Amino acid sequence: MGWSVAVGVERAEVTERRRVSSPHWQGLTLRGQTHGRRFAGKHKPSKPLSELAPYFHHPPPRCPQIAAPQPPAAPAMQPLRIVSTGLALLSLLLLLLALGSDHWRVNNGGFVMGLWQVCYYSICGKYTAVSDYVGATRAFLFLAMIAGGVSSIAVITSFFRSHLGPVPLTLVSAVGSFSAGLCAMIAMAVFTAEVALVTAEITVVTAEMARFWTPDQGQLPTFSYGWSFALGWASFPLFLLTGAVTMFIPKDPSS
Repeated sequence: MGWSVAVGVERAEVTERRRVSSPHWQGLTLRGQTHGRRFAGKHKPSKPLSELAPYFHHPPPRCPQIAAPQPPAAPAMQPLRIVSTGLALLSLLLLLLALGSDHWRVNNGGFVMGLWQVCYYSICGKYTAVSDYVGATRAFLFLAMIAGGVSSIAVITSFFRSHLGPVPLTLVSAVGSFSAGLCAMIAMAVFTAEVALVTAEITVVTAEMARFWTPDQGQLPTFSYGWSFALGWASFPLFLLTGAVTMFIPKDPSS
């Protein structure tokens, strides 16, 4: 058995020597060595590796610098904004004076009647019961006062900021002014219509009294509208004018 192993090893060595000494294998070996020398010469670095090392070291990526959000700029002071503010305050002032004063109806005998009390010269007394038209006039004037207050606050605030959430403050002011004008118109129309009916009845009674009235008894009592009534009507177109002017205020370009 030892002899057969020795013979096998000897045959393997002979076969390996024949394969290596063959012309085909020698040609492949020469071509591989030549290609290796060419590749090494072609890709030989132009600089030493010590100088090329920094190029292979990449610094950690930097986070982009994001600027902090800036607060919105205050709207510019435009002339229309100033005019609208003046009109809103003026119309609200007229409405408050009309609501709180007593000179809605006056007569030549010293009687003064308002929405809250009646006065004879300097002696005044509050109503114990009021007519329906007086109650309706009070209610709509209160609504007009609230809407006018919202309009005034919104247009004043628009000098410092342009929006209340997604809603422009100029739009809030305009809607408030139009609402106040509508409520004031309803209140004044109700009061005027009812007083006109009462005045017509008083005129008939006065005409009957004139038949028996003598000059030594003085003048016949006559009623007329007072300055409080005039202020109430004046606030109505002013509110509408305020809303119209506010609608034309230029929008803030930064909004």
